Amino acid sequence: MSFQAKSTLVMLVALAVAYGWYGVTLLGLVGDNGVAEIRYQPLVFIVVVPLIVIATVGHIVISAFNPAEADSNDERDREIARRGSVVGGVVVSVAAIGSLFAAMAEFEHFWIAHLLLAGLVLAELADGTWRLVLYRRGV
Repeated sequence: MSFQAKSTLVMLVALAVAYGWYGVTLLGLVGDNGVAEIRYQPLVFIVVVPLIVIATVGHIVISAFNPAEADSNDERDREIARRGSVVGGVVVSVAAIGSLFAAMAEFEHFWIAHLLLAGLVLAELADGTWRLVLYRRGV
């Protein structure tokens, strides 16, 4: 597995762990209160720190095992990144349109913010997953 594929896998795991925790925590808060009373803004910022730590430590570990490969990036890697970004772009665009409709329907800010956040996270997950598929399947 190339460094870029390992890097993508690290980011997928970091996103799944960080936002999995966020989702579970948020669902616990939604069950106890109405969404208008939930202070989710600090949680959004709190989830970023573990995400950065997990990703950084993961990248340090995979770089330490093969430092020469860490800086390599060939044409195949760039093409896979481009194709993954296209998939992620479609997902985030759909989420943005959904959030726009939610805003026009006057949903509560909580739901609009979480539609946008879910779109960003799902776009990154779709991008990373498609990249891994392309690394395994070939371009």
